This record gives sequence, C-alpha cells and structure tokens, in this order.
Amino acid sequence: MGRSRRDQCRLVVVPPKSDTSERGVTIPEVLVGELAAHLNKYVGPDDDALLFVGERGGTPKRGSWRSTVKWTSRVAEAGLPAGFTFHDLRHTGNHLASMSGASTRELMQRMGHSTMRAPLIYQHATDERAREIAVRLNEVVERETKVRDGGTPDDDGTAGVLVPVP
Repeated sequence: MGRSRRDQCRLVVVPPKSDTSERGVTIPEVLVGELAAHLNKYVGPDDDALLFVGERGGTPKRGSWRSTVKWTSRVAEAGLPAGFTFHDLRHTGNHLASMSGASTRELMQRMGHSTMRAPLIYQHATDERAREIAVRLNEVVERETKVRDGGTPDDDGTAGVLVPVP
C-alpha cells in the first residue's frame, strides 16, 4: 500500500516514496497484543485493508488526521506530553531501537532510509547509555590489566584481545 494524495477532489493511492519505503518491520513482542487488538477491532479482513480509516471508511486526510482520530485526547489517555505528534511515535520507536544497540545500518533498514543522515537524528546520547559505556570500558580495562600483570585469560579465551562487548 502506498501513500495517498489529492487528485481533483478525490484521494488516490500512489506508490511509496522509495523502494525502501515498502518493507517488513519486526516489532517487539510487547506490542503484538496491542497491534492484534487494533487489527481485530478496526481493520478489515482483506490483505490490502487500511490500518487507519476515516469516519466514512476511507483513508484519513492529512489535514483532518488529528480530529479524525481524536489525537489530542488519545495522547492524553496514553499519558504522553501535550503536543506529542504522530511522527513522534516513529522518533520514539527509532530512538528506543538505537538504545537497544541497533547499528546505524540496522536503523537505516528499519526506517527505510538510504542515507546515514536520518538515523543519526534518532541516536541521542543519554546519561544512561554513557554509564553503560563506562561499565563496559571498566570491564575491558580490568581484563587487560589482569593479563598485563601476568594473569591468565578468562575462560572464554578473550582476555588479552580487545573484542566488542555485547
């Protein structure tokens, strides 16, 4: 299913912006139940059924999206900050994917981007992540110091060799 646009007072489905726009995206298990509930309640049985529909069963128009889905009240019900936008959902999801350890290339594939510029927007530096990096650096230094001081390699044989820490 592509995007939609206005053409002489009617909405027309057009192809996605790029080849990478149409793709499968794996979602966390915690969202599967929520998605299934939405699909069961709001989405028709056809493979090409719309995920979101307007009051008359068609594609919601960009200009009336907020009123069609009662966005402001939905944001408040979810406990999200006032002013939270639909695109903020994408930004939040991609930021969380970044924090989970996804590489820039993995974020690009997940978001459907072909350049590195876009995924870098979602890779925020955080104090929590800085602490994780410090802990892992500490582990590397302790392991290397142990070998330098005549210690034996760890059971996994990685001591003395700098390797990525998962």
